[in-house]
Amino acid sequence: LAVPALVALGRAADGAAARAAAAAVTDRPVPASLLRLAEAAIAATDPVAALPLFIEAAEAVEAVPPAVVLPDTPHALAALVAVTAGDAATAQHLLDRALATGVGGPVAVDRHRLLLAWVRMRVGRYDTAVAELRRLAGAQLPGRERLLLAAVAAGLARRSGDIARLREAWTGVEQAVARGAVDLFSIEPVEELAVAAARLRRQAGVLPVLDGLSQVVATLGQPAAWAVALGWIHLQIGVAGDDPAAVTAAAEQLASVRASGARQRAQCTAARCWAAVLCADVDGDQVAEATGLLADAELPWEASRLAGQAAIRTSDPRLARRLLERARELAGAEPTAAPGRAEAQLGGLSEREVEVARLVLAGATYREIGARLFISAKTVEHHVARVRAKLGATTRAEMVAALREVLDDR
Repeated sequence: LAVPALVALGRAADGAAARAAAAAVTDRPVPASLLRLAEAAIAATDPVAALPLFIEAAEAVEAVPPAVVLPDTPHALAALVAVTAGDAATAQHLLDRALATGVGGPVAVDRHRLLLAWVRMRVGRYDTAVAELRRLAGAQLPGRERLLLAAVAAGLARRSGDIARLREAWTGVEQAVARGAVDLFSIEPVEELAVAAARLRRQAGVLPVLDGLSQVVATLGQPAAWAVALGWIHLQIGVAGDDPAAVTAAAEQLASVRASGARQRAQCTAARCWAAVLCADVDGDQVAEATGLLADAELPWEASRLAGQAAIRTSDPRLARRLLERARELAGAEPTAAPGRAEAQLGGLSEREVEVARLVLAGATYREIGARLFISAKTVEHHVARVRAKLGATTRAEMVAALREVLDDR
């Protein structure tokens, strides 16, 4: 039970020793589900490799719930790791499973629901996040869940461009940051808090937290996925503060990391592009590539932001129009608006996503769909990724089956 916490604090060797000691016990054998959870945590320095182990641990805990109180569930940890691995669909699926099966008991419900809201916010599904903020207004939450709630509130305010709401959210952010209780698995939610601080010129309160996270990542040997996640936070802080020097420094730091995962490669490519854009060096093809990679990596808001920043800095009016259109495509739904009745009946799909979905069901290729709707094949791919995430489908076959049910007779 201690292993995930030890790894999260950078003590991977101690975690491995604890797991080995537990596995050696013969008089009271440790449940297989807990051994697998410990094994997954030890592998978490590589999120892509760790995710299947976390999934197995989650399935084992569902099948035979251990007779102990879990400090955290494999579903929650898997969701955080899955986002870093660029697999939000798996994160959503596991959190839905946790809520359906009651893993972790009543005490885990708020954590699972908040994580689900946070994941969906990250991929552009704002309705769940807004609902959770309303549900938990005034609730007394433990520190870990307060951090998640603050991340969701700050993220929604930032994505809506509402500085007044961001200031309102700052109280929760400030309290979460002041506790300093962050670890490896909280790096992604901390990004929302750090960028909120930068937008409000309150970076001083966040710097100790980032220093602590840097120490954890360094102690673990600078694993690429987490080093990129941390460097990405510094890049986004620079973007929020409109600080080209800070963005360039962060981009150079990211360029030194040997990123292996698709999501990390997308972030490193986008970092170089962002540094150029903030210095008014806008290359339309580079921006198109970077935003496409970010969208594929389930970072649509960041992709939209990059396209928008490039549009206002280019001196070419035609390119500016193209980039603004790209930014609008990537932005998706407004975070302040809940889906209407028609959208809710269609599984939360927007009108454009329904158009794309019908053509997918008709067997059209991305290129054919793009030609029909006057959008690029890459944009079609982005829409399909959003449709898949909204429907909670983990494979193309599951998505097609869900679409047939949702769009039947409509």
